[in-house]
Amino acid sequence: MVFMGTSLADGAWGRESAVFRVSGVLSVIGGWFFTALSAFVVAFVVANVFYFGGIIAIIVVLGLSFFFIAHSHLSSKRKSQVEEEDIRMDAEMEIDQLARLSAKIMRDRFTQVGELIMSSLDGLENEHRKHLKVNYRSFKREVAFTAVLRDVNSKLIESTPEKDVLKVHLLELLIEYLEEMHVNTLHILKGSYKHVDNHHRPVLEQQVVELKEVCTSMIQLLNATANAYESLDYNLAKEGMKAFDDFVDFVRSVRSSHLKRIANHKLSSKSARLYLSILKDLKMIALVSNRMLVICTDMVINKSESTESK
Repeated sequence: MVFMGTSLADGAWGRESAVFRVSGVLSVIGGWFFTALSAFVVAFVVANVFYFGGIIAIIVVLGLSFFFIAHSHLSSKRKSQVEEEDIRMDAEMEIDQLARLSAKIMRDRFTQVGELIMSSLDGLENEHRKHLKVNYRSFKREVAFTAVLRDVNSKLIESTPEKDVLKVHLLELLIEYLEEMHVNTLHILKGSYKHVDNHHRPVLEQQVVELKEVCTSMIQLLNATANAYESLDYNLAKEGMKAFDDFVDFVRSVRSSHLKRIANHKLSSKSARLYLSILKDLKMIALVSNRMLVICTDMVINKSESTESK
């Protein structure tokens, strides 16, 4: 707080940095008062309950505490078990069956990623802080899904014979790529929310239009990847890889247009950096999708074709 006051006196506060400085000071001071008030109210209520209720009130409060702790633990455990049931995999499955089952998991994740990113771009355009916050927090909870997948794969590894280790290798790679995709998606959602939450200058309409076009192309690539895993069609996989090359060229042209706007001083520094960050993450999600296509071709489609030829 001393440094904040010194920088204010020196005139170092600008439009882009002032919001961080003010919100930082208010957060610290507000946190002190909120903590003190919360502790006082809770202590007052509990003390009165114990004083007037006596030993019965103490027993009831302790009983309720244990009940809620147990209920929370059991609910979390049941949810995890339900998710594992939805993605149950058998060690006896052939690798092409595993790929098709993985396609359903991927399509669900891809759909959610595409919808949340598009929704956040709408929120960024209209500066809907609450909408962006809901998207960001809801996806943070969904990231735990990959932990469930890892548990399933661990059980699969234990029950899979050495000659079929390729199956668990495929699933392990898919989990790693989904985790990378989640990181990039979370980065987009968090960056968009923080930009609006910190009251930076809004992004230009043209920027949002370009990002939505890139996101639409990325969603098409994700769908192409899921289709290739479902059909195990070599031509579909190759078409998806070709579409990725076209996507990379499109991203380069969009980035070039953006850099020209920066050179002409048409953008604030924060919105310019946010645009480039989102563009990079969209490209990385598409890159992950392309990697999934490559391992589908190398580990599943080509292997199935060689087996059939024998």
